[in-house]
Amino acid sequence: MKFIAMLGLIFHLVLMQLVVFAQPVDDAAITRLITEFKKDVRGPYQAIRWFCPDGRVLPPQERCNQPGAIQHALPKNIVQKIAEERGIWLGQILAGTPAEAFLDAEHLFSRAKQYQIEQYLTRIDDGWILRRARYYRGAIQAEDEAAWSAQFLSKQLADTQMIAEQFFLLRQWAKDLPQESRGNRWDNIRALSLVLGDSIPAFMDLRIKLHGQPESGDVQRVKDFRNQHRDKLKPNLLTFLNDLIADLEIAFRPADLKLLNSYLPRLAPDSPVALQIQKIMQYSNLSDSLRNTLPFINDVSELLLRIRQTLPAIPRTTTRFQMLNLSITMERMLFQSAINFQTKHLAQEIALMHALAKAAAGCGYLEMWEWDAIRNRLAASPEIKFMTLGEFQSLSEDARRVLEWSVGMIRTHYLSDVNTFAGFEPLSHGFIDDRVRGSILLPLGNSVAKLRESAAKAAGVSNAVLGISNAGQMQGLNPGYAMGELVVVQGSPDGIEFSPKKIYVIERPPADLTPVAGIATVSEGNLVSHVQLLARNLGVPNAVLSAQNLQDLLPFSGQIVFYAVSPRGAITIKLAAQMSAEEKALFDVSKRPDERVAVPTDRLDLRNTLVKLRNLRASDSGKLCGPKAANLGELKYLFPDRVVEGFVIPFGAFRAHFDQQMPGKPITYWQFLQLTFERAALDRRSGKSNDIVEKNILERLAELREAVKTIAFLPGFEAQIRQAFQDNFGKPIGETPVFLRSDTNMEDLKEFTGAGLNLTVFNVLDENRIFQAIRDVWASPYTERSYGWRQKYLLNPENVYPSILVIPTVNVRTSGVLITTGISSNDSRDVTIAFSRGAGGAVEGQAAESYLLRHTGENQLLSPARELRYTLLPESGGTKKGITSLNLSLLQAADLQQLRGVATEIRNRARDSAGQPYSGALDVELGFYNGKIWLFQVRPFVENKRARSSDYLQKMDPQLDLQKTISLEN
Repeated sequence: MKFIAMLGLIFHLVLMQLVVFAQPVDDAAITRLITEFKKDVRGPYQAIRWFCPDGRVLPPQERCNQPGAIQHALPKNIVQKIAEERGIWLGQILAGTPAEAFLDAEHLFSRAKQYQIEQYLTRIDDGWILRRARYYRGAIQAEDEAAWSAQFLSKQLADTQMIAEQFFLLRQWAKDLPQESRGNRWDNIRALSLVLGDSIPAFMDLRIKLHGQPESGDVQRVKDFRNQHRDKLKPNLLTFLNDLIADLEIAFRPADLKLLNSYLPRLAPDSPVALQIQKIMQYSNLSDSLRNTLPFINDVSELLLRIRQTLPAIPRTTTRFQMLNLSITMERMLFQSAINFQTKHLAQEIALMHALAKAAAGCGYLEMWEWDAIRNRLAASPEIKFMTLGEFQSLSEDARRVLEWSVGMIRTHYLSDVNTFAGFEPLSHGFIDDRVRGSILLPLGNSVAKLRESAAKAAGVSNAVLGISNAGQMQGLNPGYAMGELVVVQGSPDGIEFSPKKIYVIERPPADLTPVAGIATVSEGNLVSHVQLLARNLGVPNAVLSAQNLQDLLPFSGQIVFYAVSPRGAITIKLAAQMSAEEKALFDVSKRPDERVAVPTDRLDLRNTLVKLRNLRASDSGKLCGPKAANLGELKYLFPDRVVEGFVIPFGAFRAHFDQQMPGKPITYWQFLQLTFERAALDRRSGKSNDIVEKNILERLAELREAVKTIAFLPGFEAQIRQAFQDNFGKPIGETPVFLRSDTNMEDLKEFTGAGLNLTVFNVLDENRIFQAIRDVWASPYTERSYGWRQKYLLNPENVYPSILVIPTVNVRTSGVLITTGISSNDSRDVTIAFSRGAGGAVEGQAAESYLLRHTGENQLLSPARELRYTLLPESGGTKKGITSLNLSLLQAADLQQLRGVATEIRNRARDSAGQPYSGALDVELGFYNGKIWLFQVRPFVENKRARSSDYLQKMDPQLDLQKTISLEN
């Protein structure tokens, strides 16, 4: 019986494994597997095997017939399943892996990046999934791993195009891939201090110090801590402290500069790199203290830049490999000197910031074209002893931009894979921060923070954010104030159910953001995305902050706070319990006028006839169609060769279809919509809570939306659409891909912009899909997001009428937004632009290439593009994603000149238009196709006047004398 029972148990276990293996492996399952791997002496591996050159896999007691066999662990079957099904690679062993598979270029190098994330987890979590498997003999052969890494990196460095396009990643891989006789001391220091801080609460202050502002005096501080707590510590923690002290002593030991001599034989004696090495070697005869000086820091930064500039021209791959390793060595040396150097006055701080920004370019955190665009704005001549307040503020803002771009380079390349890992291992969230702190960006960030704090102090402006340090790194984008629960989110914001009553601190703004009370993001996206324009229009306070600020705000998540951003970008966040009487009065509803507006319906012309785009003018807005089509018709009239042909399905067609009986109801679609809001008004008067009323509205709108998606077309309607395709595009329907853009009468009112609230269907070719797209666009005003944003501003949301603009696809090289005013400069003579590669650029919140085109003729780069994927519009319809690199600017000088000219023309023609003159700032969507600018949309640029004129917010900004003199020797 026992035997039978044993067989039954074995059968049950095998069956359970088969069932588990047959199921898709979700994040929760991987989390459980990680727990098991940590306990397993073999971790993620099942056995040791020989891997033969001919592809055979043999047990350890057998041997391959050919030379070149390698021995290492074989991953468990479930680990292989996860890799095959989800592209998640756990317990990677490099030896024997095909270089192309590890590179994983078609997935933006995901597998190579995952290896780095796993190395980080192994370091900070006691081996992570290899916790016990580290002692699994033969699982990983260090010599084989190092040999494979050298071969892999050499192969990539032999490709000059790879160096040009992916220098940043190549250098990051060279940091992390195993190489003989090399380790990163600071990685060990941060890992040990993390473990000690988590284990010993009293060590937390020292951990924060070592992670944020390490200096040589920390060696003695850690020794003092050990001596003070020695008797209370467990043996393993005492060992960790001793290891930390040993690492710190080595890390702060002056580097032996004479070792640089070994790099010279492979370089031409008069090459830029060789000459700079010789210059730095002269410091080897000086005292240690003279290495922690600005000249030494600047010389090392210059070497880093020269290595990067000349690397592609070096003929031998082995020398390129050596130079890349030299670059990594010099960054660590510079890190040590920079954190030891103490500036005495602002002139030194500016010089230090400039040198470290140069080093950031040399290390790949900036692309070379980005460095060339901003380097002159960061420098101050040593002879300059004074600056005006305006000049100093501008310099400190440019310094902030450089830091943001540099950190953005790391985030752009790694955030997607970090979020993937964070789904099953939350510790992965720390990877990007660790990457920043282990680089030259840490001392650069400290220097930038000092400059911004000095600029704020000189201006009498400061951020007050819940008492956190480095609040000066935060910068307000849109003025406004709010009170609500603070929600701080680590990782991707996708999938979050946003609430209009809450204030969110998140990594980046999602493209489909629903209404919120306030928002602050680590990545601002760009100033002219639909989300930013809506926030600016509705007075939603909005700011950009650092990744460290987000971490510092985590303890306050869930608390009710007051949040305000001034017109000049000053920020206040405080607990609601600490609000002043004046701040509480801002939310006294009884004293605040209802600032909502009514959608005008008195001009509606509900004729049910399709209209050619070329026959529309701006005056038709709110009459036949929305402003999107009407204004584009005006542009077509003003710029006939820059606007495509097209046609409009007017308000009347929508209303005629809505006057049909709704299936299963005794009323029409239109009556159902009106009744929805009539019932809501009755519910409010009867005393029902607003939450219940809004819930009922959304439920009925969802029902209406689903019904509209299958609405029957009126007789003859489809024939009209087919004829319109032939008349306007010269081809039958199904042969010309088109965009269908929702265009309602509630968009672009004088006080409200509806930017991005309703549906645009991209690049549709198939006839059936075109007809379905019409239904989907008619349904889109009834989504929760669209209703939520407009409900905040409209008195009669039930009177929203959608028209549909139909235009042919233009497969643009780049696309974006142009605002005919300087948003950041507050100068109406300037122009703001933001462009991304491919279609749909900038409006969806991408980290776009943005410029301030100053009226003086200067083209100031506000931010480079930080998007690796872009949208393609194939002739077959639909969309595809392309992959790009960041090493070249999207817009060339000739493009910027064209944009200046078009902005001037649009301003002049809009102002002088006979139909409907307009002198305010305009928001234009446009793109480049075959070197020519095409215009796709124009709308007024609307800002929230209440937020900008609020007495409370105005008082946050003192009156500034921008000509006030600032001494740089203080």
